[in-house]
This record gives sequence, C-alpha cells and structure tokens, in this order.
Amino acid sequence: MLQSITLYIFVGLIAVIGIMGGCWGYQSSRDAATIDVLKANNIRLEDAVSLNERTIQQMISDAQVLAAANAKLSRDIMKSKMEQAASWNAINTLDLETDTGDAAEIEARANDAFAASIDAVRRITTR
Repeated sequence: MLQSITLYIFVGLIAVIGIMGGCWGYQSSRDAATIDVLKANNIRLEDAVSLNERTIQQMISDAQVLAAANAKLSRDIMKSKMEQAASWNAINTLDLETDTGDAAEIEARANDAFAASIDAVRRITTR
C-alpha cells in the first residue's frame, strides 16, 4: 500500500511538473511575441521621432527666413511711407489751394519745386 501511495505521489508530481513546464513554455512564447511587437513599435517610433526632429528644424529654418523677409518688408513699407509724406509735404509747399489768380506764379512755383526734387534725386543717386 505504501508503494501505491508513493507511486500516485510520484505520478502526481510528474503531472504537476509537466503542467508547470507547459505553462512556463506558453508564458515564455507570449512574452517573446510581446517583446517582438514592442521592438517593432520602437523602430517605427524612432523613425517618427527622427522625422519630427527634421521637420522641426526645417520649420525653424523657414521661420527665420520669413522673419528676415518680414523685417525687410517692414523697413521698406516705412521707407515708402516716409517718402509719401515727403511728397505730400512738397505738394503742400506749392500751396496750390490758395487762388492767387496768377497762373504764371503757380507755374513758376511748380517748376522750382520740380527742379528742387530733381536736384535731390541727383544728390541721392550720386552717393
């Protein structure tokens, strides 16, 4: 009787060891598959991060070019406004609104102003 109990215990231990080995094998294969999936995802994410970094650098470069162009455009607009104000001042100095009744006097003032503007253009272009 003791031998049959020992035999049952021994068979039970072998069955438990077999079941535990099977469970370990199943879990090991699941873990290996999970690791493979994580490695594949990691490679894709590294590519995405690299692409994002290149995109950010390109955007920074483009923003710097746009900022420089915007600054130049702002300077040019301000220069144009100043030139327009100077032109209006020159027109206002002719005082064409007051009616003097003498067309020759108005023509003489306009010719003098035009000659002065031509002289100013010559001075600017000879620099």
